[in-house]
Amino acid sequence: MVKDTMYKVFIDGGHGTTGLEIGERLLKRDDIQLLEIEERYRKDLAARVEMAGKADVTIMCLPDAASKELAEVLPDDVRVIDTSTAHRVDPGWVYGMAELCPGWREKIRNAARVANPGCHATGFILLARPLVDARLISSKSPLSCFCMTGYSGGGKKMIEDYDRRHKEAAEAVSPSQYALGQCHKHLPEMKIMSGLEKEPVFCPVVGDFYRGMVMTIELPAEMICGYDGTVDSEVVQSSMADSGVVQTPTADPGMVQSSGDIDLTRMDRDCGDNKNDILQIIKDTYRKRYKDEPLIRLADTPEDGFLYSDTMAGSDGFEIMVSGNSDRILLVSRFDNLGKGASGAAVQNLNIMLGTDEWKGLRF
Repeated sequence: MVKDTMYKVFIDGGHGTTGLEIGERLLKRDDIQLLEIEERYRKDLAARVEMAGKADVTIMCLPDAASKELAEVLPDDVRVIDTSTAHRVDPGWVYGMAELCPGWREKIRNAARVANPGCHATGFILLARPLVDARLISSKSPLSCFCMTGYSGGGKKMIEDYDRRHKEAAEAVSPSQYALGQCHKHLPEMKIMSGLEKEPVFCPVVGDFYRGMVMTIELPAEMICGYDGTVDSEVVQSSMADSGVVQTPTADPGMVQSSGDIDLTRMDRDCGDNKNDILQIIKDTYRKRYKDEPLIRLADTPEDGFLYSDTMAGSDGFEIMVSGNSDRILLVSRFDNLGKGASGAAVQNLNIMLGTDEWKGLRF
């Protein structure tokens, strides 16, 4: 049966890791027609612009420079999702994370230019942003995080390198820390979209497994506002009780967040009486923030004490765990770097922009 409405989608750069997976997902759809460009025109800018003009949405799966080159010449009314890093903190583009904060879906729905988030950034922002918005942690906080990722996140070159090493040696490849100079390309979006004033200290690690990711933010209890019995004056204001609204530290100053999500005055009292309650308060903050988000769920820490990085491989879901103790808290997200961290997010954004079922083609 042919659908009454067929949406035309052009994937520019569909031969890379992300582009291939997006294409495979969309080929299974009964409401999507993929527009294909002839091989000889794949690098022809004019031909690509023409193809983008025929599509309802174009998905760019290109290196940063190539994405910028195409975006600069596309007419303003051509709708685009860019999976590269090129436009993620560009004020002329909408950051493609529907769960970022209340009202953000509508920005994506109405946008002509959407920047798909980075995988590491996704794991960090969905952990940090709710706590910054709720004023549980200060926007000035010097956060630290590390992330274990599968090697597919490194693209074709890294995949080929691991495949070669697997053939040459029977033993697994040792996990490798990288971006040692604290210049990882996801850092700008991690800062801005979390509402932070400084970039976190970030240690990414690539492991010998194909796909999957675990992001961990290390949070000393002293960084929790009000934990030591003194609450930042910005947190609990007399005007909050009157208005019920707190201005969020966000890249979009027009957004506001209801303080009804968490009773901040109660937090101070509870932490003073029983500091173990802070773990529950953080969990409650996540639970209330994401209660209407089917892709995001609050999970329990594994009973055996081991957290495996590839558990969510093949899923577009996103797990959040809160563990640690009254002195040192671990905020953990687990997901698929190629799912919610890349192609799954692109399909979600595509669905929102087309006005169709947001969850169509996603894997829960």
